[in-house]
Amino acid sequence: ATQFPYNLTVDGVETTFQVNYLGHFLLTQQLLPLLSRSPGSRVVHLTSGAHRAAPVEGVPLTLEGINDKNMGPYVRYGTAKLGNLLLAQEVDRRVGHRGVYSNAVHPGVVASEMLRLPNFQAMLGPWLGPVAYHAAQWRNRFFAYSVEEAALNVLYCAASPEIEARDLRGALIVPLAQVWPPRHAAAE
Repeated sequence: ATQFPYNLTVDGVETTFQVNYLGHFLLTQQLLPLLSRSPGSRVVHLTSGAHRAAPVEGVPLTLEGINDKNMGPYVRYGTAKLGNLLLAQEVDRRVGHRGVYSNAVHPGVVASEMLRLPNFQAMLGPWLGPVAYHAAQWRNRFFAYSVEEAALNVLYCAASPEIEARDLRGALIVPLAQVWPPRHAAAE
């Protein structure tokens, strides 16, 4: 998803973490029994190169740590994305032997409609927010993948026969269809 200004959801969990990690975790947990009975099934976890921005000690394991107001927006986002990378590895460890392929995908920097000025203003203030927003728009115009290009990486992990042929499990896949080592000690 994206980075959000600091806010707690109705569940009492910091928004960026709940949207970018807990939803993925819950869906994966609910599907695992079915996937485990279906050899060759795939789980594609969305991560980001921002996983390297997570705290050195990794994903906080307490609600207090997850909801830490002193954690900046990029660190919160990176923490959630590190969580997804670790989830891909853990799902592989637990059910990979049953034929489930679990991998994490970093789709790249994507020029999407998720880039919103109010989020930048809420995180960085009324003066710096618009400057950062326009810089991000400029970056997207020249350096970001289109939504269609980014989707190719996800589709590769979800449907390509190369996943099985290359026996890719618990891997970090980056554009386009390249295996990269994680950039955080917690995921190495």
